[in-house]
Amino acid sequence: MAELNTMRALAQVESLLNSDEVTPEVKTKLAEVKRDLPLPLQTDRWIYRAVVTILGFIAVSTVVGGIALELMSTTAAAKTLPQGIVSIGSAAIGALAGLLAPSPGN
Repeated sequence: MAELNTMRALAQVESLLNSDEVTPEVKTKLAEVKRDLPLPLQTDRWIYRAVVTILGFIAVSTVVGGIALELMSTTAAAKTLPQGIVSIGSAAIGALAGLLAPSPGN
């Protein structure tokens, strides 16, 4: 709910900034208000949770798929996991590490 209010406020400030009826002093104050409004990526916890969930699912499914491929294959040549799958899983694990690691400033 707070994210919707922020988006509405941002849209209202933007429309006032583009209006010709507003004085330059008021536009300066509105620009300050716009700068201080939090962005949805900073305040919405569900975006972060969805990204972590999707990346975690990709990483786990890559590992499980590799194990399943290993168990189901009968020839030695079929036992190698395609490099594209390996790179997608590696990228997902790296992205998860980057999202879950604390930032140095905090």
